[in-house]
Amino acid sequence: MPDPIPSPENTRNRFLQWMPAFFSCLWILGAFVPWVPPSWAPPCNNEWALVLHDAFVQRLQFGSDVVFTFGPFGFLYYGVVPATAWWTYLSWTAIAVAFWQLAWGIGKSAGCAPWVRGLWIVAISLPVCSVDVVDAEVFLFVGLVVVRWFLSGGEQRWTDFFLIGVLALLSSVKISWALVIGPVLLLFACIGLLRQRRLGAWLPLYLLFLAGLWLLAGQHFIGFPRYLLRAMEVAGAFAEAMQKSATWERITRNLFIALAIQLLAGAWFCARKRERSWLPSFGFFAGLSYLLFVVFKAGYIRQDHHEVVAVCSLVSFSLAGVIFLPLNSNRQTLIPAAAGLLPGSALCIVVFSLNLPNQNFQPRFASLISLEGCWGLGRMLIGKPLWKERYPQDMKQIRGRFCFPSMEVPVDIYPWGAANLVKASGLPYRPRPICEGYGAYTKNLAKLNADFLSGEHAPKYVFFNLRFLDGRFPAMDDGYSWPELWTRYEVVQEHGAYLGLKQRVAPGSFRKVSLGEIVVERGIAFPLPEADLSGLIWAEIDLPLSLQGRVKRFLYKPGVILMRLNVPAGPKTFRLIPRVAEAGFLLSPALVTKEQFAAVMRGTASPVLDDARVKSMVLGGEGSVEDDYEWSRARIRFFRLELAIPAASATARDAAPASSVGAVDI
Repeated sequence: MPDPIPSPENTRNRFLQWMPAFFSCLWILGAFVPWVPPSWAPPCNNEWALVLHDAFVQRLQFGSDVVFTFGPFGFLYYGVVPATAWWTYLSWTAIAVAFWQLAWGIGKSAGCAPWVRGLWIVAISLPVCSVDVVDAEVFLFVGLVVVRWFLSGGEQRWTDFFLIGVLALLSSVKISWALVIGPVLLLFACIGLLRQRRLGAWLPLYLLFLAGLWLLAGQHFIGFPRYLLRAMEVAGAFAEAMQKSATWERITRNLFIALAIQLLAGAWFCARKRERSWLPSFGFFAGLSYLLFVVFKAGYIRQDHHEVVAVCSLVSFSLAGVIFLPLNSNRQTLIPAAAGLLPGSALCIVVFSLNLPNQNFQPRFASLISLEGCWGLGRMLIGKPLWKERYPQDMKQIRGRFCFPSMEVPVDIYPWGAANLVKASGLPYRPRPICEGYGAYTKNLAKLNADFLSGEHAPKYVFFNLRFLDGRFPAMDDGYSWPELWTRYEVVQEHGAYLGLKQRVAPGSFRKVSLGEIVVERGIAFPLPEADLSGLIWAEIDLPLSLQGRVKRFLYKPGVILMRLNVPAGPKTFRLIPRVAEAGFLLSPALVTKEQFAAVMRGTASPVLDDARVKSMVLGGEGSVEDDYEWSRARIRFFRLELAIPAASATARDAAPASSVGAVDI
């Protein structure tokens, strides 16, 4: 019997049914995929991502050639360049489709009408996509994975192969994303073992996809443990060093915690009403609690506008929780569930609106509302992608404002940032393993960079400047490598804000001569060794955390250590990073300008150094530093740093300092 001819009414109903699916998927594609690439021109705070794009193209080994908090697919984190453009767009399209498929399936499981699902998907994605830090999108993605696992009772479907592959791809982008996704999948596996006596396919497939992506990126299989250990070391020290406090921190932090607790209470109530068995409910609650803890750490450990990541993630989580309301059909369960979820959502929206003026929020929010991403997708479909125009335009704009001289030898730039200036100048860029100087937070990491300068892949030319980050002492940013720079390079020119350092034909040497050790008392000034005040004084500071400090470091962050130096020009206060200080740094003279750095390199007496000689210093801090650190065990070891610097070459003697026209202050 032939199939009946569909009536116009049935066709119209089917069309209306699929319209929400189509437009919500189009919205997600426009919001997630960088069809309109961000600019590389200053001011750009993510220019370091250019190193990740180059690393993928050149198949550099992560964990040895590149040591960072990012993995081999880290270039997906930010920006689009011609060499990796198609990888970027295909990968983010897959992520966007997986997110939409996941959210649409959750709405269907909750029994929502198609138009409700479409509006819900737009509502939950709008806050996290309004942040120019894509971590928020990933946090929501993993949160939906937890919801999907709970609603499905842990059952696996064929579509999960695609979802798990995308989770493995996200884990290959950033180590912190892997530390979110991996434990959640491990939790699923443990619940499956306890409940059904079987492991399930999620975790094994995830590990298999992860290994395949690692090899696809040109990485050596045996190098994965080294990458994992070093990336986790950078991530842990990074969180410890970036913990700058803010005056409004306590208010926003406590508000976040209160709203998160309310959200968890509402989610737990809904979960227990749906699932009588405590084990799946516990898995759901544990996964969501862990995720909110990670969101809290990501937003409030570092106070450089990252709190908007936590706020927007919490708003999206609250709006996502509304999907549980249709599952509570009777009044006795619906009212308590609504009481737990809706007020939290309302309060989160208020907090969300307070972040509208945030510089990491407002431009991205405006682009979403104007559907800029959908416009960029349309340009891609008609064969006029914006990335082919934007990258050359950005590089041309940079060259119009500042350009390094042309050279054929590998170069590097210190201490951090400005990779876009090097790329725009067309120079062969070969950065040290920890390309951002502030990332060398431990002695092991600092030694990697120092050893690189003495190795066969050392750059022949270095652009050097001193920059302040979060008020920290300049020698806290890769200062362990300064003796190598002084003895292996020489100043040959100035390029705007940068010194031009050329590798010496015959390197010099240096050594550290012990000047003794002293016990530190908090808030008490102590002098430096007087006999060596006219020389270079190297210091190593041991300031261990107390038990309370270690607990606070895990849950939140300990107090910030401050160092006040008394110099002829007047007292100066800097942040001190304990793990960097443990490795060692130049304490006196307190170098804060490139001219002072060059004076040390030339090995001659200079008034600019006399004004920076440290006579005494005081260690203290803010917050609860008295109880967070074991001051009774605090020690400082002083050394005299002796440099054997060869005579300057003819190029260095004859070259006059040159200032580049149109130099940009970055």
